[in-house]
Amino acid sequence: INAEYGNYLSVYLPVLENENLTLRLISAKSIASACSLFPQTYTATLQQLFRFHIDHVPTTEQAKYEPDLVVKWANSRIGVAMTLKECACLPHSVEQIKSFFDFLLTYACNEERGVFRRYEEAGEILVSTQGSCHHRFILEYLRQKLSQSSRKSGIVASNSCECLTNYLGIIYSVIPPQELSLIVSSLIREVLNVNLIVPSHDVKLSSAVTLSKLTSSYKEEGKVHLRDCFDKATKSDKPTERRGAAFSFGGIAKGVGMSRVLVSLQFLPELTQALKASEINAVQGAIYLTEALSLMGQRLFEPYLIHIIGPFMGCFGNKDKKIQEATKKAAKVIMQNLSGGGLRIVIPGILASLGERNSMWQTKIGSIEMLTMMAHCQAKQLPTSLPVIVPQLALVLNDSHVKVQEASRKALNDIGRVIKNPEIQRHVPLLLEAITDPTLHSPRALEALLETQFVHNIDSPSLSFIMPVLKRALSDRSNDTKTKATKIIGNMCQLTSHKDLKPYLEGIIEEIQAVLLDPIPSTRSTAAKAVGALVKGMGEDEFEGLTDWLLNTIQNSSGFIERNGAAQGLAEVIAALPDHRFKLDLFPHILSQCQSERPTTREGFISIFQFLPDAWGLSFASYLSLVLPAVTRSLADETEPVRQAALKAAQAIVVAYAEHATDLLIPSLQKGIFDANWRIRQSSVQLLGEFLSRVMGRNCSASEDGTPAEYSDDVNISDVIGNNRTNEILSVLYLVRNDLNSQVQSMASITWKSVVVNTPKMLKSILPGLLQLVLEGLQDNKSERRQVSRDTLADVVVKLGSRILMDIIEVLEQGLSSFSPLLREGCCLGLCDVMSACGKTVVVDYLERLIPLVRVTLGDSSPIVQEAAAKAFDVLYENAGSRAINEIVPRLIKDLESENERISHMALNGLTQILAVRSTVVLPFVIPTLTTTPISLFNAKALASLAEVSGAGLYPHLKTILSFLLPSIYDNSGATLDEVLFSVAIRVTRAIREDYGLNILVNHLVDMSKNLKPSWRLGATAIIGPFVEQQQALVQKYLSTLAICCLELLDDKVVAVQERAVVSLNKIIAEIPKDSAVTFIPALNSTLDVLVRSRYHVTVKGTSGLSHTTLPGLCLPGGLEGIFLLYCEALRTSGTVESRVMLLEGIRYLISLSTSEVLEQGNRYLKLVGPLIRVYSPKNESVVKVQIMITFKALLEKQGL
Repeated sequence: INAEYGNYLSVYLPVLENENLTLRLISAKSIASACSLFPQTYTATLQQLFRFHIDHVPTTEQAKYEPDLVVKWANSRIGVAMTLKECACLPHSVEQIKSFFDFLLTYACNEERGVFRRYEEAGEILVSTQGSCHHRFILEYLRQKLSQSSRKSGIVASNSCECLTNYLGIIYSVIPPQELSLIVSSLIREVLNVNLIVPSHDVKLSSAVTLSKLTSSYKEEGKVHLRDCFDKATKSDKPTERRGAAFSFGGIAKGVGMSRVLVSLQFLPELTQALKASEINAVQGAIYLTEALSLMGQRLFEPYLIHIIGPFMGCFGNKDKKIQEATKKAAKVIMQNLSGGGLRIVIPGILASLGERNSMWQTKIGSIEMLTMMAHCQAKQLPTSLPVIVPQLALVLNDSHVKVQEASRKALNDIGRVIKNPEIQRHVPLLLEAITDPTLHSPRALEALLETQFVHNIDSPSLSFIMPVLKRALSDRSNDTKTKATKIIGNMCQLTSHKDLKPYLEGIIEEIQAVLLDPIPSTRSTAAKAVGALVKGMGEDEFEGLTDWLLNTIQNSSGFIERNGAAQGLAEVIAALPDHRFKLDLFPHILSQCQSERPTTREGFISIFQFLPDAWGLSFASYLSLVLPAVTRSLADETEPVRQAALKAAQAIVVAYAEHATDLLIPSLQKGIFDANWRIRQSSVQLLGEFLSRVMGRNCSASEDGTPAEYSDDVNISDVIGNNRTNEILSVLYLVRNDLNSQVQSMASITWKSVVVNTPKMLKSILPGLLQLVLEGLQDNKSERRQVSRDTLADVVVKLGSRILMDIIEVLEQGLSSFSPLLREGCCLGLCDVMSACGKTVVVDYLERLIPLVRVTLGDSSPIVQEAAAKAFDVLYENAGSRAINEIVPRLIKDLESENERISHMALNGLTQILAVRSTVVLPFVIPTLTTTPISLFNAKALASLAEVSGAGLYPHLKTILSFLLPSIYDNSGATLDEVLFSVAIRVTRAIREDYGLNILVNHLVDMSKNLKPSWRLGATAIIGPFVEQQQALVQKYLSTLAICCLELLDDKVVAVQERAVVSLNKIIAEIPKDSAVTFIPALNSTLDVLVRSRYHVTVKGTSGLSHTTLPGLCLPGGLEGIFLLYCEALRTSGTVESRVMLLEGIRYLISLSTSEVLEQGNRYLKLVGPLIRVYSPKNESVVKVQIMITFKALLEKQGL
């Protein structure tokens, strides 16, 4: 670049006219750089720039008729301003500074506002950069020009004053403190004077800023002027002076400190009082003061707004229009400078003024305008302000004053223009109608929102219009309206910012909670999804207490609808929560409440699992191993609602996870199918049908009328879940078709028919797996499942016939070789059912395989297996006849004789079990073997064991058995040979429990008691006593016969027989009921009479005389005791003449057959005399008295008296 001026400026000046701002800025920087490189050209450059500006100022005609030229030249002047701004940083001489300021104050101050501000910025940079070197000149120049300009009027003077006061505020910061302290008072006064004189708002604002800067360092200087400014602001008659004083007060207050001025100096109460004053000037001045304090203090002034907002709002209703206008302007300034915290302070006061009934309509309009300003002026605070503004504006739409209604409607329209979302912008008129008349227009508005395809996010103004409509719709009576509203809310988190939505959450969530308890299921479902979406989008922390409310509603609510809705809502919330929150906190609580003592609580918490699969998807599958047992347990609950809830939950789980969690579902279903509770089994079968429906894509469960669904062969289940899994499921399903409960059986049959077309073909396919399940069932110690398995075996045999019999036999053989007694027992029972189902012909054909099985199991070491084997033997005998006995019983009898004790015992057990079912046909084979001599201890015990289970089949063999046992118990002298045989005989007699058998046994005992051999009589007599004790009530009818038998044996020649007869007779008498003792007397008397007569015959013909009149057995110890007491007791209780005569006769027989020594033992005389005396009564018949006297005589004669 040439040092000559014209060579570079001529290049850059044309660029300043370019419409591109960047090029102009580059040109400005280039000129400044050139001036820096060539400082000698700077003065000429300034002059040329000034001239360039002047030349590009359009004339009045040009401004009127050439708009394009006006725009072009305005760009040129802006370019000059940009160049001067860049050059202001260069070193300046005093002359250059003066020419710079002269140009600014003369020409730049005459520009329009946009251009003027650029020139003003250039001057600010000039003052700040050159002030340190030339502050005295600049300060003096500025003060002089300010004094001149303040006395002039017009735009140039106004702009000049603005610039000059602004520059004074900048220059003071570069003046040395010692110099500034000398002139600060005068500077403040000069600025105050300008502020009072110049009417321009910009000048007043600039002056206030300058004052705040000056007084921030010299607070005491500022405090001096506060009172004067306040008084002028509230008392001056000149509006310009009042406004200037107010702004000066605001500037000084900021510099000195808001708190110090308003509180310490107590200007706040005065300001509040002035706002309430009746004088127009005072009120207007107070409004100006409020405006200035808000403008200057901004956030520093916000805490004090709460004290003045009420009186300030009242100024809207002032009758003076000037005050109304001033209030509106001040309100706009306040709203422009409020922060979020300030909004929270101001809004309550505004709303109070808007909501008061006594508020003037002008005040309400002012409040509406302030709310509208808030929406326009505080873009950053829209999320906080609009949720409050729009609902309040909606409330006053129905105000009694038309102008308030119009203002509210206009305010809503103005807020609607702030909406940036184009999709919502189209619906603003409809939304306004919905806000104005919700009943009429809400459905249309909701429908429009649902049909809208959103491309842009919903901004805060949009939300302010949507949310009131949604909140009102949530409380609507129409379920369709509530459903639409909840759908929109559910999608809201995806379409808007969380901070914009947050202010609406509290009101919205309360309404959604109410919708969650709606009677309509679809409405509850939509509300639940909306809650879940909100929690997912906003986080649980934003909804404090929501989860607790849902849990409490489920737990404590008495209504099904409330519990169900809360359960569905909680399910959606759980799906939106972090996994650890559910796993550690909610899940354990839910499981514990599923076992609550309250049925309603159990129902509510079980219902959660009905909705979780749909809400959470596959993420919930990991909890199925813990959930399914709880659900299955509830299927058997004692209350129907809990069972229904559990069934719905299980169905939901099956439908949701049939294709993705098969390995988890099938084991649980199988476990439920084999549960002991029939309700669980029925529900599990139903769920299995649901599972098959899901995987096959068609209905496999029973319809409402109990008929199976139509079959369709378009889907093969094995193609979906594989052959192994298919066989496993179908095997379980076929097995449960034979369930003992008819409802379970019916459900399983219907499901089977829905899946299988050809049952025999399918059975052959699944037979291995089915038989394996049957084996497991046979091993189960639960009678129901074992019976189901047995019935299934029989059913398979019936359907498939002998073709699969060999396969079944092989499976049963496998089970019989198991170490488990339960399995071996079950296989025996299964064998019974198989043989019963086959029929005689098939059983005979397979005897070669069946007989070894029965024979082996009869010799099993386990009693329960042998018992089951005996049943199998019984069925085998029914079908194969004597061949079964010929093949099995001889082998067992042979094993009885084995020297191996274990084998013989097992054979005995087997025979015992056989005899329990077929004693009649088996005993003829067994008895001869066991009754062979010499007697062995084992055979004797075996005989007893067999007798105990033989039942009626034993009766024909009683004589053989007794003849085998009784002679071997004692020898002819009465010595005991074998106590074991005695116990065996007792066991044999105890085994007889039927009257027919007892009659046979008694007759045999009586006959054997008369045998010529003493050993026979001893054995029979010894058995009678224990036999009577054991049988008790069963032998009542035989007591008389046995008593006579024993009474006769008292006369036996063998003393040992007499002794055992005494014992047995006493035991018989002990079993005779006291109330029926008289009935036994005739038979006893007859026997005694025979014995007495036989003694009389011996006395007459013999040589020994009276010594032969006694009965030997009665003279033995205890011989007379039992029968004597029997007669005495009967005499005491008897009431008829015949019976007493008979009893007295019998007593005489006893006296006659006894010795005096026996009668003296135990004071029997006294025991007899007492009853005789008591019976002797005048009321008795003479025959009784005679018999008593005869008895006394016999007693005295026996004593030798």
